[in-house]
Amino acid sequence: MKFKFFRPFFVLSMGIMFLTSLFVDIPGIEVAIAIFTALTLFSYLPYLSRVPLTVVIILNVTAVIFYIIGGTMDDVIEGLLMNTAVLMIFIFVPLLSIPITSPRYLKDITGIMKTSFKNTKQSYNALKLGTFSIGAVLNVGTLPILYYLTDTEQFKDHKVMRMAALNRGFALLFAWSPYFISIAVVLSYFEVQWITIAAYGLALAVISMVAEWFLFNNNKYSEMPSSPPAYYNKCRLIELSVIMIGMTVLIIVLDVFSDFAIVNIIPLVAIILFFIWTPVIGGVEKVVRGLKSYTQERIPKMGNELLVFISAGVFGTSLLVVGFDTLLINTLEAAGVDHVLLLIPIFAVMIIGLAFLSVHPIISITIASLAVLSMDMDVSDHYYIAVGLLLNWSVTVNLSPFTGINLLISSLADRSIFTLPKHNVLYSLALWAAGYALLVVIYFV
Repeated sequence: MKFKFFRPFFVLSMGIMFLTSLFVDIPGIEVAIAIFTALTLFSYLPYLSRVPLTVVIILNVTAVIFYIIGGTMDDVIEGLLMNTAVLMIFIFVPLLSIPITSPRYLKDITGIMKTSFKNTKQSYNALKLGTFSIGAVLNVGTLPILYYLTDTEQFKDHKVMRMAALNRGFALLFAWSPYFISIAVVLSYFEVQWITIAAYGLALAVISMVAEWFLFNNNKYSEMPSSPPAYYNKCRLIELSVIMIGMTVLIIVLDVFSDFAIVNIIPLVAIILFFIWTPVIGGVEKVVRGLKSYTQERIPKMGNELLVFISAGVFGTSLLVVGFDTLLINTLEAAGVDHVLLLIPIFAVMIIGLAFLSVHPIISITIASLAVLSMDMDVSDHYYIAVGLLLNWSVTVNLSPFTGINLLISSLADRSIFTLPKHNVLYSLALWAAGYALLVVIYFV
């Protein structure tokens, strides 16, 4: 096997410097992180397939033009750093797959999967609910963990089903979980309470869960093959559960009692747990083999998600540099659109449409929020705008092939980034319609 150096070196240098900067104030480290982010981008370009390569080139060339028109070098650095914190989860959480998928647990996981999930419908809904429950705290780190936990023989021919369950369960969290950046964004712009937003988000989640249970299409996914009950070691599964729960509790405690954002806590805990857990169950040799596989196989396969996410930050920042937010405000004023229930579908088109150009929702929702705040709108209407933006964000996660969540799940399953968006079209339209109808009911009641 040819030794891979540059891509793992650039990625890990960027990641280690970013995590170091959380503890140590080093002059110029942000510039260094931005440089290694740029080097990461360039180093993966020759290895991208045609569609992601085209998207990345278009985004970055357009961004460069925008920066030349109205930006500065500081704006470029800000763009390169825009999504760095989230990239840390992409980079370091997969380390946990090494101990989780070790022979110590894999046989027992396979056994309980065969015994507990007796049909496709039950498996789909359980995985969706599991993603929704665990992901409320662990955020993006939930996806690789649950994917690896279900990466068993029983689920071998059900990759799309697993992808859909993970994606849909996780997307519902954007509308209520206090640990998600989506909630932080809307709370920072609008005078609304989290508890009222959470009530809407949880109601939307219940609607989705219940509706999919009753409307589950048995013909959409092949039925799981029947198999006799399998033996599994309950003690080892309890051990695995205790470790996972302990990790979750640790993340919650650190989030409550430390000054770190949860998006920074997750990769730090993943790294520490890997270096404690792996040698305990497999010795130093297991750590070495795991790190070799991680640097030589896992990191080189991260090109799609890393580059599109980096490019989204660069392009999104360039939109603000050239005044896209001002253009939006002027357009809405010229069209005479100022009613809250009309703005939400307009913003839906904008947010989802820009997401297909790899613009992260955090950028488009920031632009939409600034536009709303400039309008002569009653403060009481801010709640409906905030909830509407979160609904649009959730649907974007299901529909756009270029969101970080879709890129991560597609990478885990080794499927095209267009697999889930095509699969989710009807579900996404139904979810948005249900969410908007709920919002209209709340508005008039």
